[in-house]
Amino acid sequence: MSQLNGIIASILSDINEAKSKADEASREIAKAYASDQILRYFPVPRIGIQHLEVEIKYAVTGVEEKPANPALSKQRLADLAAVFSKETAAEIKSQLKNLTQTNELYKGLGSSYPSEEWEKSLSEQIEDTLLEGIKTNDPIKMTALVKDSFTKNLQPLFPVVQKNSSLAVIPLETGEFQVIGLDKKGQAEFVINERFEDSGKALAEAKLFSESLKKGKVEVGVTKKDTESKSEIAKVKVGNKEVEISASSQKIGTGASKAFFDKSVSEKAAALNKATGIKPIWMSGASASKRPGNTPAPNPKDDFEEDLTMARLAERVLAKKMPLFESSASKILSDNVVTKMQVSVDSEAISKAKPESIATIRFTLGSQDFTLLDDENKTSIL
Repeated sequence: MSQLNGIIASILSDINEAKSKADEASREIAKAYASDQILRYFPVPRIGIQHLEVEIKYAVTGVEEKPANPALSKQRLADLAAVFSKETAAEIKSQLKNLTQTNELYKGLGSSYPSEEWEKSLSEQIEDTLLEGIKTNDPIKMTALVKDSFTKNLQPLFPVVQKNSSLAVIPLETGEFQVIGLDKKGQAEFVINERFEDSGKALAEAKLFSESLKKGKVEVGVTKKDTESKSEIAKVKVGNKEVEISASSQKIGTGASKAFFDKSVSEKAAALNKATGIKPIWMSGASASKRPGNTPAPNPKDDFEEDLTMARLAERVLAKKMPLFESSASKILSDNVVTKMQVSVDSEAISKAKPESIATIRFTLGSQDFTLLDDENKTSIL
């Protein structure tokens, strides 16, 4: 088992040794010629080699890669993680801020969300995860750790709206929650004028309102105008409870406010009681034989589901940026790697090696590459 560099070095050493022995032989011949009365007039015979071509066939028996300076790689990766985390958190914050201005379900968070403190916290958590991944020296594993951490640890950083076809529980900039009514397009139509300290209480209120709507037990009472807030307020009986709801005067328009609220309540009740239609096979791809029965029971759209718009937006940012991190980390690791290849020139080893692991190296040496100086300090040619 030999290293290729050792083999080549041995060949060059043997060439120089051969040159030395040839010069010694020439010296002895020269002495003999000088002492002979006739041969002294003849030139001393010598062999000259201007170029030497070498061809070596070898089998690769092993390849080993090791970091040349692990501490340097680790520091460069840590620096990359810090920059990447800050840039990613800043981009997520920017897109979330835009969302709070365009999506009515999240407008209650205000224009100041997310805050700089929130951005810093997100950046630190992403960086911590990457630093943990750096220990693996594997960019793909680092990426997997970030994705897994996002699912388990980072999603709670993003507020979640819970909604059905007619109502939604939305987060507010104060940290409280509010219940709103949704129109046919899923836009905010009215709000319940009560704020809840946690999402559980708000959801309970939304479910009570939803259940009462389905049963036709929501009745709009007296209405009044609030000029200060530019809204119309209505007293609404929800089952055995009375709540106060309001809608902006601009949304109600010139019509009677009670008529607006009556229509809104009626439409929401109809939406909640409307069964979800089953898509035809050519749309869904699900054959009737795979469905649970030929005439499925109605499936009213009254279940509250989580709207993960913010978390999904952040996931898309990560999905877009992580390949860039992978490639940068891979380059850092590859730039700091020493590759050692073990080879064998043994004929038996070569005969047993797989064809793809056998290679040939060829090189040519000029006389200046392997000659020595003679006694007169002149280049001697082998």
